[in-house]
Amino acid sequence: GVASALNTGLEHCRSNLVARMDADDVSAPGRLISQLTFMRVNPSVNVVGASAVIFSTKDDQIKSDCSILPYCSDAPRGGNQCHIVRTSLPVLDPGFMSWTMLFTCTLTHPTVMFRKSAIERIGGYDESINCAEDYDLWLRLLGEDCRSILCLPFVGVWHRKHNHSHSVTNSLEQKKEANKACHRAIEKLISSADDENDGSLENEHISTLKDPANATTLDSINNAARLLLKIESSFLHKNALRLTEHEVKLIHYDCDARIGELATIAVSKFGKDNIDHFKFNSSEGPCYAWRLWSDRCPDEQFQRLSLLC
Repeated sequence: GVASALNTGLEHCRSNLVARMDADDVSAPGRLISQLTFMRVNPSVNVVGASAVIFSTKDDQIKSDCSILPYCSDAPRGGNQCHIVRTSLPVLDPGFMSWTMLFTCTLTHPTVMFRKSAIERIGGYDESINCAEDYDLWLRLLGEDCRSILCLPFVGVWHRKHNHSHSVTNSLEQKKEANKACHRAIEKLISSADDENDGSLENEHISTLKDPANATTLDSINNAARLLLKIESSFLHKNALRLTEHEVKLIHYDCDARIGELATIAVSKFGKDNIDHFKFNSSEGPCYAWRLWSDRCPDEQFQRLSLLC
């Protein structure tokens, strides 16, 4: 599998600094020297990434015919079938990036340069994982040090997506594996911050937290909100001496936004027939997520009112 191939490649690398990209990707001019220079002067950082331009080609056209790529091409401009899908912009504050990685992978694998010794120290890529081996690796690294991964503010790679790419053909399996990696990381985080917590979490709570729109009950929304508070408290406690004041504020803002999303979906999916449940901030009311949003974000009363109208 991919993870096994990556580990084999690492075994044959003679340098401790290893750059990663796929065979059909295109590295931006200056990417490698910029990352190499950064890693040499920042020994505490184990992984450095960058932004990526996601592009595709019609009928898996060969990349040399693509005039949008960052090099001169002799291909006829009128026949060019390439187009940019989107730009993948990473989080630049390392402490905040570590927080966001608990919910989704915010680092594009082919953009990174990392220290081989750091990857080997945590056991390399997990070969039992077929499609989300990179996300699992980042979560294990960040579990040791929330500032071990950082992204530079430039486009490092033109990352090609096509119908036969590994991530496209295995998208459902990739999502399941990513959810499992996320579950393991959150369990470990909460257990490390609370000795009395047995670390057991419901898959449904994490799934709802990652994708609130797919919640099936109001209880699942409320439990996801409670879990989010646990994650926030555990993360800030564990990394209290490693986070900047700005990063702590970003984490609070992001947590508030996630609570607001949970509360909004609670109203839109489960509040139409029981709208009285959401009108007051009663401690006895059935919607914990709504009350939590009201308590944490009192200045967003207009948004809440608009949902009830």
